Amino acid sequence: MRELTVIMQWVITPIIKNEAISAAKLQAKVIGESFAKDLGKSAALTKAYLLLLKHFPLIKINLLKIWHR
Repeated sequence: MRELTVIMQWVITPIIKNEAISAAKLQAKVIGESFAKDLGKSAALTKAYLLLLKHFPLIKINLLKIWHR
């Protein structure tokens, strides 16, 4: 029984630990990439809104009224 404990401690546990770390890194990468895409979309929308507001002052006035409710 002692041998099994030693094998678990020195062989199996590090393998499980490395697998968990690899899975966590992959998950973090996927989440980070998704977040970056969402941020890019948000930035593009903000830029588009600013262009609209710049060229159409009446829209700006109406949006400000809506936002300040």
